[in-house]
Amino acid sequence: MMQFRRLWILVVVTAVVTAVTQACKGPKRKVAEGEICGVTTKDYHKYAGIPYAEPPIGTLRWKNPQPKRPWKGVLSCTKHCHECLQSALFTSVAKGHEDCLCLNVYVPKVQNPKNLPVMVWIHGGAFVGGSGNSDMYNPKRLVAEGVIAVTLNYRLGTLGFLNFGTPDAPGNQGLMDQFFALKWVKKNIKVFGGDPDKITIFGESAGSVSVHMHTLSPLSRNYFVRAIAQSGSALNPWAFNETTSCSNEKLLAITNCPAPKGNDTSATFECLRRVDGKKLQAPTSQFICPDKDKSGGLLAFSPSLDGQFLPSDPMSLATQCNSVSMMVGCNSAEGIITLPTLRVKLGYQTWTKHIQNGYGMDQLGVNCSMSTDLLSKWGALARKHFLNDQDLSEANVAGFVRYSSYFSFIWGMNLAINQRASCPNAKPQYLYVFDSNTILNHAKQLFGGVTLQGAAHADELAYLFDFAVDVVLLMMPKDAKMTQKRMVKLWANYAKYGNPTPQTDKLLTSTWPAYSTNESNYLLINNAGIHASKNPFAEDTRFYEQIISECK
Repeated sequence: MMQFRRLWILVVVTAVVTAVTQACKGPKRKVAEGEICGVTTKDYHKYAGIPYAEPPIGTLRWKNPQPKRPWKGVLSCTKHCHECLQSALFTSVAKGHEDCLCLNVYVPKVQNPKNLPVMVWIHGGAFVGGSGNSDMYNPKRLVAEGVIAVTLNYRLGTLGFLNFGTPDAPGNQGLMDQFFALKWVKKNIKVFGGDPDKITIFGESAGSVSVHMHTLSPLSRNYFVRAIAQSGSALNPWAFNETTSCSNEKLLAITNCPAPKGNDTSATFECLRRVDGKKLQAPTSQFICPDKDKSGGLLAFSPSLDGQFLPSDPMSLATQCNSVSMMVGCNSAEGIITLPTLRVKLGYQTWTKHIQNGYGMDQLGVNCSMSTDLLSKWGALARKHFLNDQDLSEANVAGFVRYSSYFSFIWGMNLAINQRASCPNAKPQYLYVFDSNTILNHAKQLFGGVTLQGAAHADELAYLFDFAVDVVLLMMPKDAKMTQKRMVKLWANYAKYGNPTPQTDKLLTSTWPAYSTNESNYLLINNAGIHASKNPFAEDTRFYEQIISECK
């Protein structure tokens, strides 16, 4: 009887495995953890929802990612996995799941691909939102250029960046997730036809900050050879939390969990692990401390010192030169994204006072003793420089956008590329400014900047990726289509050759010179094409350098 039962179990298991195998008729690959089956579309071979770590649930909540256990049979990888648990951008309703650590691989439809360059995308979203799924980031145009594209999910918000300085919550769990994904790609990409020695990481906003941090971290810097940082630097004032205690206290108050007893966090996390994840991912504004909320937008949970991924602060790590080549850039009117905080959340009068009081000058990574008098002096100069010495109003909102752009994005970008370019034996670094303005500038429309010049934060994304919303644009204007082609070609060339313009042609009419600290070379990308130039944002850079020179 026992033998019959064992035989029956064996038959059932075999039938299930066979059914799974037969159910997926797409391309198959054998990765380290087991066999996967993908799907072939008109654009690429897609392997979606590949788990790269164990689900961070139960006792693994807030722990660093753990290796994925092998599976038996063939794992169907034809659909994206859940996005990571987060609070929806506009409704603040929780969405997604904690079981979300997966990635997607997109392979060109060529016979026996071999040693193809690989581009790994890290999404943005202020470290609290987003995913790597293709409704937002469809890489079909990049794949058409002969590269393998990889997109990934990582933990967000409180679940991804809570830092109590203990093994229960070491901090930077989201960055460690990304690192785990990079290790997975390095180990497995060859079976998809990719070259593990030709991996380029790229990202935007918080994803760009992540990219820069990977170039600084002793853990991950050897898992790729090139990096593209779009509108985000680890040296931006919003990119790094110097202290996490206040936000931690707010989290404990919201969840009614006990505070740690000295270094003992066991009771704290026994309680926190029982809390519904949706409550933990409440709107981030609930966790921001008053002294950090002057801008209406600094982040409660973001990268912080953890002693492992970030053994020191980003500014200190940036001085330790390494050999990674980077392409760094920003959009010409990044600050348009802050218009809702000006017009709705805080108002013109509040922001006028912030600027007059020198808000943000003490967060520019400058080693300086900041007195109230000095900040007020700087504030008066900023009011004159950006606002023509007027109170903020709709009439001079363009000046506010300049101020916000430089303070929030450009200054950190300049610090990052100048530091890297000044290293001995530095590899080529490239700087760009994206200034195109077409129907694809979705962020500019979303944040109320359509009457202003320039490209808003995140406006470049629809030129690199296919957004689901863009399927309605059947008759895309020529300038938008040409900018798309140029952007994709530049990015793919950099991944392939380490040079975005190895040669000029009808599409790429200018050579993009490598950056030097003497000439500040950059490439301007706009509706008319691409144009090599020098010293972007020169007037605002001189202003900041002048006031910082007074720092004692």
